[in-house]
Amino acid sequence: MASAVVWKYFTVENADKTKVKCNLCQLVLSRGKNKNDCGASSMRKHLSVKHYETFQSLCAQESEDKAGLKTCQPAITDVFAATCPWPQDHPQAKAVTRQIMEMIAIDMQPFSIVEDEGFRRFCALAAPQYNLPSQCRMPEKVLEDLHEKIRLHVYKEVEKTDQFVTSLDIWTSKAIDSYLGVIAHWVTEDYVHQQFVLAVASLTSNHTAANIQCLLLGVLEKWNITCDKIQLLLRNGGSNMVKVATDTKLPDATCFLHSLHLVVKEGLLSQRAVSDIVSTSKRIVSHFQHSPTAKNWFKDIQAEIGLVQHEEPTRWNTCLYMLEHLGEHEHDFGHNLTAHQWQLLEKIIRILQPFEEATRLCNADSVSISFVIPTIKMLTMSLNSIENDSGVETMKETLLHEMDQRFSYYAKNPIYSMATLLDPRFKNKFFPSDALAKKAISDLAELKDATAQNNTLSTEGESPKRKRIRKDTDTNSFWDAYDVCTSTPSETRLEVAEEIIQRYFVEPLMKRDECPLSFWKTNNTCCPELAKLAQKYLTLPPGTVATKRIFKVSSRLTENRYHLFPEKVDKLTFIRVK
Repeated sequence: MASAVVWKYFTVENADKTKVKCNLCQLVLSRGKNKNDCGASSMRKHLSVKHYETFQSLCAQESEDKAGLKTCQPAITDVFAATCPWPQDHPQAKAVTRQIMEMIAIDMQPFSIVEDEGFRRFCALAAPQYNLPSQCRMPEKVLEDLHEKIRLHVYKEVEKTDQFVTSLDIWTSKAIDSYLGVIAHWVTEDYVHQQFVLAVASLTSNHTAANIQCLLLGVLEKWNITCDKIQLLLRNGGSNMVKVATDTKLPDATCFLHSLHLVVKEGLLSQRAVSDIVSTSKRIVSHFQHSPTAKNWFKDIQAEIGLVQHEEPTRWNTCLYMLEHLGEHEHDFGHNLTAHQWQLLEKIIRILQPFEEATRLCNADSVSISFVIPTIKMLTMSLNSIENDSGVETMKETLLHEMDQRFSYYAKNPIYSMATLLDPRFKNKFFPSDALAKKAISDLAELKDATAQNNTLSTEGESPKRKRIRKDTDTNSFWDAYDVCTSTPSETRLEVAEEIIQRYFVEPLMKRDECPLSFWKTNNTCCPELAKLAQKYLTLPPGTVATKRIFKVSSRLTENRYHLFPEKVDKLTFIRVK
């Protein structure tokens, strides 16, 4: 170490490695005759004689270095502490316990996993000093601490905005416990869509409007969200939910997907020939669901496409999937339906496929209500483009009639029309009439001028793709209608004076797979008023899909765990979907 310090003041001569030059006085010194066995004594002596002050500082530095290298024998208490179990308040023990709690919530494991022998053996090998907490302590203490930590993080995010869209729905578990799901949606200043679960609150009383309203207001108060911050209350079509919106005087909208489900349901029930085919298909599927012999016979086909899917009453598209599976294997089930029925089945599938495409797209997380008016237009065009409808005319007419009855108000509703106009993928291309498009543009101009004064909405007036087999003869695709609308020149005259609005509508449409919020983030500086409106209206989802997804998590948590208390379900769901 001493020689290493002294070398700061000397440099080896390149011509003769046994000699060095002093960096202070440039004097050349000899270190010995053998270059492989040269010492530093001559260099130290030179410094002590010629550069005494430097030599003193050299000695002091060497003393400090030696003191730092001194080692001491560890105390016997430290040796034993390295092998002793961690107390519960030990930082490392608390970190491991927190990770186990997160694992229980994310993987939906029971609290009793900490008592399982295999898990205890694993922890003993991975962390010998760690003592697993008891099954009782996990939900009582650890769950509460982790939930509070995450809740504070979400609370800070919620505090950053003053405009929310709230979606509501009710679900009942297998244990006959009812829950009210409340989710908040908003768009950040960076034009990023955010959503957080505010509560999966236990609804212990009757599902009356008063009880739901009381529980909802309690949840909002817990998060310090006042009613004036709620832009829109997104709900299902139940009369109790309608009354909640009326009593709270909050702007509200019905779940579009629920209305779409009712339209298709009416269409399937409107024609006897169609309902007979559906009923027969259900009986075929039920046979394979309940007969082991038939299931084994169908094993080869199952390896290719999966066992024929049964219909779920709450999801109309499962009926379409069931019919598609049967249609793809007509040669296996040909004797169950007549030749005429097989032809009708193919036409039914063709009529329903655009509705399935619309349902799947509206279920995506990134979709807003700007998609509703274009979806209605594309579905109408898809149905009208079907020419060979012999045998299913009543079903087709019923679908068109139900769409007109249930969907006509969407284009007249300022919330939906503004969202569509402010979506650069759609703009004014998909309104059912030129008059409605003109009115919407006029309303947009007025809103632009009043953006700074009014921040509330007026209510007057990408899920995973499923592998599908499509026939080459299909010409009424959902997106064919989109291409027709976007390629047709608009006949709507822009009767507004604002140059910004005129320039916006003249610009080409975005591609349909691009994000509209990215457009407004880029154009925030050139048209800030429109960007602010887009930030408000493109927040709104088309339905309560997000709430239903939360309930799926809660359903998995409570499956075969009927004694899990509702408050634990709320906290575990919150942690799981954070």
